[in-house]
Amino acid sequence: SAMLVVGVAHLYGLYDVAVNHQVARQYLEDAVMNGEHAGLAELGNIYAKGLGVRQNNKTALKYLQRGSELGDPGSKTQIGHFYREGTAGFPKDIAKAVKLYSIASKAGFPDAHYHLGLLHLEGGVGIKKDYGKAFKLFAMSAKHGHMLSIYQLGLMYLHGKNGVKSCTNAVKYLKAIAEKGSWLKLANEAHKEYNDGHYTSALMKYSILGAQGLEIAQMNTAHMFERGLGITPYLFSSTSGKSSQNSANSRH
Repeated sequence: SAMLVVGVAHLYGLYDVAVNHQVARQYLEDAVMNGEHAGLAELGNIYAKGLGVRQNNKTALKYLQRGSELGDPGSKTQIGHFYREGTAGFPKDIAKAVKLYSIASKAGFPDAHYHLGLLHLEGGVGIKKDYGKAFKLFAMSAKHGHMLSIYQLGLMYLHGKNGVKSCTNAVKYLKAIAEKGSWLKLANEAHKEYNDGHYTSALMKYSILGAQGLEIAQMNTAHMFERGLGITPYLFSSTSGKSSQNSANSRH
């Protein structure tokens, strides 16, 4: 629906729309009221990360569990993240993460394809390393323009992990990433600010990148929240992003 699209645009600053988490939350709540269950995952994300509200795992889980019960693959995927990382009060349980990712993947959710593919690529407790499955899942996600899946396909071709080493295909996929590489600049800025102790600004940037599917940014965001780094009350309540930036600048 239009309400869902506008809400997501304000939440992540898409389509040249300025980030405004309070406006985003209102649109998403309206979308959910009109039966757009996908909005529940975004509302859960807002409360899990404290975007324009006080961070509250209990409220986040209320939205995510409701979404999961209604079959929303985004909600299942987010809960899967919590189990995989052992955050938001969830015990670390890779088997449960795999189960939730698998359900969401079967529903055609690109981000679930990607995260399930990563688990098969890396292997570990509760899941067998399987390059064939990983490649298939990344390819499914890449068809939807999932940036990190395209990147993983490039690496798999480069190192022959899909059974076929092809520099031509590796270059094709990695070039596609380079041409859309504004995220890399933001990631480098976040890393530098974190190392320099400018945690507020770093946390904002990691949160934006995490919302776009960059796994390392999601892990860094979780790490910072767990340790209270960069968090102030209503940190992300950006009427235009300026209040948070001012908070970050005060640390310089």
